[in-house]
Amino acid sequence: MGKGILDRNWVTVIQAKAKYFTSIAQFQKGLVDDAADKHGEALVRFNLAETNAKEANRIALSFASLFVNQLSPNLPPDAGPSLQELTKAHLAVCTTQKNDAQKANDLIYNAVLPSPETLPVIDKTSATTPITIQEVYGNADVQKVIGQDIFINLIPLSVHESASVYSEEKAKLVRSEVEKVEVAEGEVKSVLDSLGVREGLARYKSMVEGSIGREEEVPLEVRRWRDDIRVIEGREPVDRLLSQLTSLKTNVQTELDGVSRDLEIESKDCEAMRVKYDSWTQEPSASLTKNIRQDLKSHLSALEAASTSDGQVVQLWGIVNSDIRLLLSEELDVVFRESVERSSGQGESLLDLDVASEMKDEEEKRLIEQLVNEIEDRLNGLHKIGKEREQVLKDLKEKVNLVLSSTPAKTDPPPQIQTDDVSHLLLLNRRNTGVETTLFANELEKFRPYQQRLGSAVHHQQVTLQEVTGLWRKLRDHASRGPGAKKWEEREKRKKDAIKRFSRARDGYMEVRDGIA
Repeated sequence: MGKGILDRNWVTVIQAKAKYFTSIAQFQKGLVDDAADKHGEALVRFNLAETNAKEANRIALSFASLFVNQLSPNLPPDAGPSLQELTKAHLAVCTTQKNDAQKANDLIYNAVLPSPETLPVIDKTSATTPITIQEVYGNADVQKVIGQDIFINLIPLSVHESASVYSEEKAKLVRSEVEKVEVAEGEVKSVLDSLGVREGLARYKSMVEGSIGREEEVPLEVRRWRDDIRVIEGREPVDRLLSQLTSLKTNVQTELDGVSRDLEIESKDCEAMRVKYDSWTQEPSASLTKNIRQDLKSHLSALEAASTSDGQVVQLWGIVNSDIRLLLSEELDVVFRESVERSSGQGESLLDLDVASEMKDEEEKRLIEQLVNEIEDRLNGLHKIGKEREQVLKDLKEKVNLVLSSTPAKTDPPPQIQTDDVSHLLLLNRRNTGVETTLFANELEKFRPYQQRLGSAVHHQQVTLQEVTGLWRKLRDHASRGPGAKKWEEREKRKKDAIKRFSRARDGYMEVRDGIA
C-alpha cells in the first residue's frame, strides 16, 4: 500500500469488509448459541460482533471521506457511502442485540462469560450434499420409472472406458502442443528482453535520424503522478490540512493548560484557607483530583507524541514540497526538456562519429540504418510466425473440441463427432485384446498436419531468433562507438534522474497524506 503494488482504496475496502464479515459470522453464531441456551457464549460473541462492527464502521467512515473515484476507476462511485451505510446499519443491529443479551443475562441467566479466545471456532457450512449415481439407481421407485442403468444397455461400460482413454489421448496431445507454443512464446520474449532489442532499437533509429529530444519529453508515469496529485490537492490541499492540524493542536494545548492551571489554583486556595482558618475541614484536593491529574498527564503525553509525529510529517513535507509544486506546475515540461537539451544541442545529430570524415560518417549511418531495417524485418517475421502459430493451435483445439462436443441441436449441421467416434470400432474389436493402442494411434494421425505446422513454426522462429541475435550484436558493435552513443546515454541518465526525483517526491507526498489522515 502506498508503493504502487496495490491500490490503497482497494486495501481499505478489503479491510472494512473483512471486519464486517467477521462481525456477521460472530453475530449469527451468537444467535445460534443463544437459541441453544448457551447464553454466556452468545453474549461474548455479540460483544465480538459489536467490536468488529465498530472497527468496520470506523474504516468505512475514513474511506468515505478520502475516497476519490478518479484514483480507483474500478470501484463504483458510491463505494464510500454504500460501505458506510452498510456497516452503520449492521453496527446498530449488533449493539441492540448485545444490549438485550446483556440485560437478559444480568436479570435471568447469570451465565459465566468465557474468554473470547476459548470460544469454539466457527465451522464452515457445506451448501450441498453429494449424491452418487449408485444411490439414485438403488432406489426401487427410480428403477420402476427408468429401469436399470441405461448406459449399460446402450454401450458396455468397457467400451465407455476405452473411449474415455481415447478422449484423454486427444486432450494429452492438445496439452502437449499448447505447452510447446507457450515455451516458444516464452523463448521469444526471453531472448528479446535479454538483448534489449525492442527498447534499444528506438535508440539506434534516433541515432540515424538525429531525433534526440523531439519526442514527448514528460514520461507517461510522471504525467499520471501529476494528474493523481492534482485531483487530491484540488479536494484537500496538504497545506490546508496542516494548518487545520496546527490549529487543533493549539486549541487542545490551551484547554489542557487551562485545566492544569485551574487545578493548581484550586489546590493553592484550599491550602491557603487551611492555614488561615484552624477550623477548615475541607479535605486536600490532591487526593480528590488524583484521577483527573492522571488523565491530564496522559493527554499531555499523547499530545506530545502526536506533536513529534506531526513534526516528522511537516519536515517530510518541507523536503518534497518544492518538487511537488514543480510537478503540478507548467514548468514540468521545461525540466525534462532541459534534461535532454543539456546533453545535446537542439537539432544536433546523434551520429556524430567523425566530423572530419564526412564520407565515413555517411557510410556508418547507412550501415546502422540497414541493420535497423533488417532487425525490424525479422521482428515482423517473428510477429507473423506467432500469429500463424496461434491460428494453427486454435484450429487444432476446434477440431478436438468438435470431436469431444456433445450432441448438437436439430438445426445444427452434422457434427464431426459422428466421423471420429471410435465407439463402433471398439465394439467391433472388443473381443481382441491389445487393439486399443494401434486403433488410437491410427485415429490420432488426423491431427498430424497440425502438429507438423506447429513444429515448422517453432523451427522458423528459432532460425529468425538466431538471425536477430547476430544482427543485433553487429549493430551494437558498430553503433556503440563514438560520441553519439555517449550523448544518448547521458540524455537517458538525466531523464532517469528526473523521473527518480519526482518518484521520491510522489512517495513522500503519499506518506505525508497518510501521516495527516
